[in-house]
Amino acid sequence: MVAAALAMASVTCSSLLRHQSELPPPRAYVVAFGLSAGFFALVRVADEHADHRDDARLRPNLPVPRGLVTLPELRRAAVAVVAAQAVLAVALSPALLPLLAAAWAFLALMAVEFFVPAWLRARPLAVLTSHMVVLAVVTLCATACDWVVAGSAPGPGLGWFLVMSYCSGLVVEVGRKLRAPGDAEAGVSTYTTLYGPRRAGLLWLGTLVAAFAAALVTAGELESLVIVGSVLAVVVTAGVWALIRFRRRPAARAADAVRRISEVWLLVAYLSLACGPLIGRRPG
Repeated sequence: MVAAALAMASVTCSSLLRHQSELPPPRAYVVAFGLSAGFFALVRVADEHADHRDDARLRPNLPVPRGLVTLPELRRAAVAVVAAQAVLAVALSPALLPLLAAAWAFLALMAVEFFVPAWLRARPLAVLTSHMVVLAVVTLCATACDWVVAGSAPGPGLGWFLVMSYCSGLVVEVGRKLRAPGDAEAGVSTYTTLYGPRRAGLLWLGTLVAAFAAALVTAGELESLVIVGSVLAVVVTAGVWALIRFRRRPAARAADAVRRISEVWLLVAYLSLACGPLIGRRPG
């Protein structure tokens, strides 16, 4: 569902930021969705390769450590996904291939922890900020189904949309690693165990505020600030309330509320930026 919302927002925002009077054809949205869904699958494969030693030691119940799925099988699946993405890209425009190749290269670097695994593991924030670049990369590839195919430069303001996507990835990643004290798996780091509930909560709030600010700037460029801002303000308010509950009593239920709102934010942010600018817009 997130892949569909990301694709719809990316193609629509890119077109509107280029001041086009008509939206791209449906095939642009279909290819953007296929590329985005494929990249999400490739991210999972990259994560399994990057984490396989820790998972085997700390979480032997997971599918790969248990042998239900092997790393060679995942690599073969990744090759199939890459081939399918290449076919989709060529069907829309071969000009998409160089950008896709750069995205594939970034994912390959993620799989080997950018060749500095020990350095990254000693710096959790470096892992967070470097790995979440992938969401901006996926978003850029989805927007390319509009501007690259049109033979145009990206529209002004598209950079803020990519920043919003990056910061939204941070929201989800930090939110899913906020745990109640004592709920974390043995040996598995969470932001709560690293920084304590108070500082971890502030970290999550900072990412949410940054994503909100970038979304507002993007909405301003799309002339839909009131609509998008009003919708997202509801999610932010719910997030602040959930965080207050978590900081007052960092129990599992409060931590789950923060995680759910993080996921809701990602989906609503894309959908509001996809649909908000079209409300009241005259056809053609």
